[in-house]
Amino acid sequence: MVFPTLLAATALAHTQFAERFEIPVKNVCASYLVSQNHSRDAQGGIEDHWKRLAPAFDLSADDSKNVIVALGPAKSLEDLKRLVAMFDVAPMRLRLKVRIEVPRFGFDSTSTVTQGNNQQHLFSEPAVGFEASILPRFNDDGTVTLFVGMDHRGRHERATRKLKVGDSVRVSAPGSATGSSEAEGIKETVGEVLSEGTQLGASVTITVEELIERPPASNTN
Repeated sequence: MVFPTLLAATALAHTQFAERFEIPVKNVCASYLVSQNHSRDAQGGIEDHWKRLAPAFDLSADDSKNVIVALGPAKSLEDLKRLVAMFDVAPMRLRLKVRIEVPRFGFDSTSTVTQGNNQQHLFSEPAVGFEASILPRFNDDGTVTLFVGMDHRGRHERATRKLKVGDSVRVSAPGSATGSSEAEGIKETVGEVLSEGTQLGASVTITVEELIERPPASNTN
């Protein structure tokens, strides 16, 4: 059969002309750079991006040396190094202030959380029937896009909002009053807020307090 023979010949030719290179990684684990998902809804890991962006190379990682091992043509090595440098950046983190209000039960709690890019944080208060999730995505312009989900006693709300440091957004259950709708610094309220005297529901208010950049790691290799 000709087709498998051609495949085998192509693979053999690739192996014969390929060279082996080690590219140091400074700020993250090499295996993370090669295989970690960077998007919650990605169809595959970042390795799939490598296949698309650097098709001439077969890539693997050696975490003992913290290097990416590349098998491919020397003529494309500098392009691959530039590509690695785009992803090899010190991870940033985000500090958020999160206030959960369930006035019907007299519940009012404020906490501070620190999250990484595309890392989901879950809040659960089963005693008052409240759950929320927050997933931040950092943008190139210094803003952050928040993906917020909130559930309260069968009422659901989802919101996606782009915020800068100092901005706040409140997400409330549809058809519920939030109790403190005049809170200072709120950029926007997502979800319908009924008139005074309506049965109180629940809300989550999120304030972007700080983007924290980790200093670049030293590489002793």
